[in-house]
Amino acid sequence: MSHSEFNLHSIRVAVVCSIGIMLASGTVIIGTFGVFMLPILHDYHWGRAAISGVVMTMSCTTALLAPLLGKLQDRWGIRRILIPGIVIYAGAVMLLALANGSIYEFYLQFFLVGVAAALISIVPYTKVVSQWFHRTRGLVLALVGVGVSIGASLIPQLSRLLIAEFGWRGAYVGLGLLILGVNLPVQGFFLKEDPRGARRFSPAAEGSQETSVGFTAPEIRRSRTYWTLVAIIFLTTFVTGGVMAHVVPMMRDRGISSAKATDALTIYILGGITGRLVMGKLLDGSKSPRIAIPFYILAAAGLIVLYNVRRVDLFVVSGALIGICGGAESELGPYLHSRYFGLRAFAETYGLQFLFLAVANGLGPVAMGAVFDATGSYQWMLVIHLVLLLTAASLFLSLRPYATDASFVGKGERVSAPLVQE
Repeated sequence: MSHSEFNLHSIRVAVVCSIGIMLASGTVIIGTFGVFMLPILHDYHWGRAAISGVVMTMSCTTALLAPLLGKLQDRWGIRRILIPGIVIYAGAVMLLALANGSIYEFYLQFFLVGVAAALISIVPYTKVVSQWFHRTRGLVLALVGVGVSIGASLIPQLSRLLIAEFGWRGAYVGLGLLILGVNLPVQGFFLKEDPRGARRFSPAAEGSQETSVGFTAPEIRRSRTYWTLVAIIFLTTFVTGGVMAHVVPMMRDRGISSAKATDALTIYILGGITGRLVMGKLLDGSKSPRIAIPFYILAAAGLIVLYNVRRVDLFVVSGALIGICGGAESELGPYLHSRYFGLRAFAETYGLQFLFLAVANGLGPVAMGAVFDATGSYQWMLVIHLVLLLTAASLFLSLRPYATDASFVGKGERVSAPLVQE
């Protein structure tokens, strides 16, 4: 790790971004919703299907707005959107405490949370980390993600304690105050968008002369490479998200206890952390996205094991293999995007990729459930997943190597770029 990249200032920025993602909607709202569901239903008796739709409403709203907000962040800077966004988001979370028993109003409140969450999504934080780290970008993005995973595991526990003490309304107020009291000062005082306050990597940094210009958004959207990456991420997320959502009921259907099924889900999550770290490290030492193909082969093996397995230990093995691929995939999207296209229009165009990822994350579990309802089994969906996963792996073969040296210059021009030849 070069001294110019890994120092007190850059480490602080990485930690600050990890805290920011940890207190965004993925953990504060989605990650705690299971804790809030029963207390809310105790008051209003809306039904689990009805109340579950509010999370999808919020997620889709955030995803749809991500490209537009990304464009503004690319143009005006991250802080100008992010800092007021934290205040608006905290207010929207606290507004949930004012629910009056109308399910329609509750959906509207979650829609507003989704709008506010788009202001502080993972996209701007990923761009900031990418601007600070060049040679070690993959590893640092992985470490930020692991920090989020570890820290986010505490938020549901905090929510449970708040609900027990103050009720679910007071708990939402408490979470909003947590965002204001922790995330606002952390981001306000310590988030720096670029090294040394500049809009580019310092030319003095070892091996890192990449600027934040790169390709424009229209150039990126016209690129075959961009849409190939979108297809890979969509297919992978569809598969891994669907399996993760249904692995516990799948095990319960095969006679395995709830406790052991939950343990297998934990192994899936730990596999994701492992895959994230290993992929991040490998990406920093490679110039080809094909380094990801072995992870997909492991996941394919996991699906084959999952097809007929009834033993707990084999469920754990298959969950770990699929989880490793899921974790690795979470690193591929932002890293490869920054390497192929630079950071000039990163927030806007990665925001669009984030939209497809969110849709895949929602459709994967729905498709698994629909096939089970129609056939009484997950078997056909596992076969489909295997085909989709191998298709995603084969798409890596169509991608050219990417540049990791100082290749972005001028206004979107590039000295040596795979995309120039498309």
